[in-house]
Amino acid sequence: MVINQYIRAAAKLSDLSKFTHFNTAVEALGKQDDNWMLTSRKLLRNKNNKLTFSTQTQASVPRLRRACLMVSQAFDAVIVASGHYHTMKIPDIPGLKEWKSIWPDRVHHSKGYRRASDYKNQNVLLIGAGTSSFDIAREIGSVANKVYQSSRGGLFDLPLEFLSPNAQRVGEVSGFNIDSLQTSTNLKTKKPLYNDQPIPFSIYLKDGTALHSIHQVVICTGYHCSVPFLSYLHDDSMLGEASTSPTVLVTDGTSFHNLHKDIFYIPDPTLAFVGIPYYSATFTLFEFQAMAVAAVFAEYADLPIEVDMRTEYERRVAIKGHGRSFHSVKDKEIEYVDDLLAWINEEGAKRGRLPVKGHTDNFRKVYENRKQLMRESLLKRNEQGRIQTA
Repeated sequence: MVINQYIRAAAKLSDLSKFTHFNTAVEALGKQDDNWMLTSRKLLRNKNNKLTFSTQTQASVPRLRRACLMVSQAFDAVIVASGHYHTMKIPDIPGLKEWKSIWPDRVHHSKGYRRASDYKNQNVLLIGAGTSSFDIAREIGSVANKVYQSSRGGLFDLPLEFLSPNAQRVGEVSGFNIDSLQTSTNLKTKKPLYNDQPIPFSIYLKDGTALHSIHQVVICTGYHCSVPFLSYLHDDSMLGEASTSPTVLVTDGTSFHNLHKDIFYIPDPTLAFVGIPYYSATFTLFEFQAMAVAAVFAEYADLPIEVDMRTEYERRVAIKGHGRSFHSVKDKEIEYVDDLLAWINEEGAKRGRLPVKGHTDNFRKVYENRKQLMRESLLKRNEQGRIQTA
């Protein structure tokens, strides 16, 4: 709700509504000659007043209106600011697929989370220990009966100290009980569970313990990198580690490729992205990225030549490798922004423009304090691991 209000307030302040096409989906984007051709589709309201994608065969829509639903437009440049919160990443845990099939309203991704009241008096399992898991745990902690957060001890799991006091961290999930499901007959025809009824089977953890009487399972395991409307820049046959193509944007979905500073598409910088980096103060970082794009597109700053952008990109790949960590700015966010602004301001100074200011002193102080807390938590976790294996 707070984020929604922030976005709406920012849009109102900039009077963006007059430029915005609401209820519109981008179907395709491609380069034709010197222009980017964008094809979009309008959503219509059905008889139940719900938004649905229109189709050319929709009999309820007059023929003339149907023809106007698909729109093609030409642009000199394009900014993709849809982020990477689109294609849900679902872990391959034994039994999870079966649970979702039988109780679709009880197993869902954090992308579908809307309000804490939906979990009142319920026992909830959050799979994953990243930002979304912590946010949901904090919101539902005061209304849910029990909240469990499952962590596999991943590199980017947040420290236990950040977890809501009303939530309990547990180990990695090893499986969802399906033995009884397989021996039961006609489960699909069973009556749905009432809201106060938990799922009548157990969830097993790798440490040998089990969770019982769970009402809701929320999968907080993030997203795949994907840009569906740029499908010609996808190559699913290539593994991220083996990607040497100078034009492919997406391979196995763990990262984006061929972007200068995670923003500009190296083969054609008239295509830019805002919101690619992970583990950042999202809107703050995205605003600095937007400033960089605006400076280049308004010709207040020049990009390096393609060979130099390619060299810098390949140097990053050599250091970080492909995969999720490639876009991580964990503990490096201020450094990333300072580097971005140093370039913009150097270019701006040539044109007599005032420098763009970076993070405030207060932001830097809070950021350093958070880094210290993360380091202490990591040391504590490592020490506990040594004690357990001793």
